[in-house]
Amino acid sequence: MIADLLKRWRLVDIGINLTDAMYQGKYQGKRYHTADIADVVRRGSAVGVSGMLITGSNVKESELAIKLCEQFNSDEMQCFCSVGCHPTRCSEFVKDPQAYYDRLDKLITEHSVHHGGCVAAIGEVGLDYDRLFFCPAEIQLQYFERQLDLVEKHKLPLFLHDRNTGGDFHKVITRNRSRLHGGVVHSFTGTQEELQQYLELGFFIGVNGCSLKTEENLKVVRQIPLDRILCETDGPWCDVRNTHASRTLLNSAAGRYETKQCASDTILSRYETCKKEKFREGCLVKGRCEPCHMVTVIEVIYELKKEDGKTLEEVAAVIYENTTKLFPFQSPHDRKTSEA
Repeated sequence: MIADLLKRWRLVDIGINLTDAMYQGKYQGKRYHTADIADVVRRGSAVGVSGMLITGSNVKESELAIKLCEQFNSDEMQCFCSVGCHPTRCSEFVKDPQAYYDRLDKLITEHSVHHGGCVAAIGEVGLDYDRLFFCPAEIQLQYFERQLDLVEKHKLPLFLHDRNTGGDFHKVITRNRSRLHGGVVHSFTGTQEELQQYLELGFFIGVNGCSLKTEENLKVVRQIPLDRILCETDGPWCDVRNTHASRTLLNSAAGRYETKQCASDTILSRYETCKKEKFREGCLVKGRCEPCHMVTVIEVIYELKKEDGKTLEEVAAVIYENTTKLFPFQSPHDRKTSEA
């Protein structure tokens, strides 16, 4: 059953920070092992991930995200990326705002999917008032709105970040709504009220392990219409941990299987896990999330939505179709057909 599922389903990780140094073996500035980013991509492909949207968080990382798309795009793994400046990095604009904006604009102009390139979204942009020690709110607000000029110019969807903003995020989006071209609020951890606001604005909702930590998180995610959910890992962060409510949910589901493991655990059991200090080639690094963990996110969503009567494969198929409404992903079969 699991082997058949892997052959059929199509998963897209719409939020993967593949530019992060952890995939180069560095953690908090210290190198623990050799780069294994190629293995990270291969593992994702092996469990059914056929696409990745690599996150750009500032000019430098956006440039690297474009290079990673060029490096890893293949028949098995379709790669796109976002270009933008994360709210906690918006102080980078201050020294020369126009020059910084122009560098983002140039990257998008030269690499937009509208011109055969890999840039498929403006982001990661938004507001984050949980970490004002990185960047003051007034600067975040100024350059969030400035980057919406890029959306209007390039007609690309938004990859959005919103944390504890007291309604400011909603105000910015609402007054600029006519300039926008859709988007996804990624790494959703909000309330039922915030969810309703996002849905009314027409956004998709990005769900990852951080979206599924608590019972309250699960309650709210259960209320997201299935046709508005996108899935992501936000790796190397946001893994599903043993202390999370989502893990309890999966453990309760394991009894339905002969292996007494939930489907995602069975899929991932093909890989050994090691600590970064004792790294072995081909292993998953404990505590480091990567695209193959998409299978866990999908299964949690299935457990939350299964009363709708859909199978795990059908839930994954709906989420894949949602993804293609916002980003230009195609299945490997469809890509080969269109190229023929």
